[in-house]
Amino acid sequence: MHGDEVSIVPAFIGSEPVTINGIEVLADERGNAFALMNSLDANQREKAFQTGRRRLQVGPSRSTDSFLNDDYSDFVGVGLKASEMNTTQKENLWNLIKTYVYNLETEFADVWMADIDAGLDDTYFVCIGGTTTDDPIYYRVFNPAVWIEFNNEGGAGGGGGNNLNHIHIITRAPNGNDYGIFALNHGPKTLLEHYALEDHHTTSETLFDYSIAGVGYREHMEAR
Repeated sequence: MHGDEVSIVPAFIGSEPVTINGIEVLADERGNAFALMNSLDANQREKAFQTGRRRLQVGPSRSTDSFLNDDYSDFVGVGLKASEMNTTQKENLWNLIKTYVYNLETEFADVWMADIDAGLDDTYFVCIGGTTTDDPIYYRVFNPAVWIEFNNEGGAGGGGGNNLNHIHIITRAPNGNDYGIFALNHGPKTLLEHYALEDHHTTSETLFDYSIAGVGYREHMEAR
């Protein structure tokens, strides 16, 4: 959180096994992707489907930048661009992106989605793997305001193939919003500092079981 801004990226979610107590983990993230893939024609599929390893290209971070921002320039122009999709296909793409964005509370997700919509035509979709729901699959969505990666395959006990018992996703923000305030070189760097130093916590009567430089929370607030 930073003022009225709320971010949940990077968000890294995964599970093994994929089905727990009869519930399929990340079912919408998988199903909505296949809805998009199945709507593509042969020429579009040729652009969207790539070869290579089914692995996260960015993941939690591949950056050595102290601001924790990654360079996404290598991915510009790779895959099927949304501007080459028809109305139905764009809607499928939009629904897929929403599946990830609205893990955030609606009020804040709407703000994020507005940024994504502004660059929707510049979104690239890439898939590596099979073409049926029984196949291991990787896909990514790259938009100026959101980066999404998905991988579903055989896990340590599954032996690969049709036993798709390992799944994980990553959601990032290529426009520099990763890690929220923690990526900035000003203000609090930890939740502890945030709760002790931000003005909107001066009205809180809640006591926290920590101290800063030997000063308790109440004493710190009284000193302010």
